[in-house]
Amino acid sequence: MKPLSKKKIESENASEEPAPDQKVGEPVESSSSGKYTTTQSDATGRCFVNLNESDEEVEMDMPPPTSPQRPPGRNNKGKRPQTSSSTDYKDTLDTISESLQKFVDIKEQKQYNNDMKLLWTPTDHLTGRAREIAEKTKDRIMKKYNL
Repeated sequence: MKPLSKKKIESENASEEPAPDQKVGEPVESSSSGKYTTTQSDATGRCFVNLNESDEEVEMDMPPPTSPQRPPGRNNKGKRPQTSSSTDYKDTLDTISESLQKFVDIKEQKQYNNDMKLLWTPTDHLTGRAREIAEKTKDRIMKKYNL
């Protein structure tokens, strides 16, 4: 990319037009106190500060700070007001909890039935290692249910 020459840059900036009712650099009265500021209409986002003004004068021109506005029903900490939706959540949570408890009860009953079926299955026909495992399993089931 070829760098732009200084003349080319100046010619591009010169093509920007000032506002129709104001010229660039023209003094404009900004307030009732009679202070004048210079305006720029090239929309570069530059901020112009008059260094000749004292801090006291600048502060007087600004509106006093206000606290942030909150919607009605909120306190200063920003908490939301309590609504009936919290009771809806509790009801839903209770319903889910009851359903889960029913599921757990059914699983426990199925496990008990399987354990009893295994406990009363005859192991006389088994030999060696298979018989040892079956006997240990029956002992563990009997201890589990205090039989």
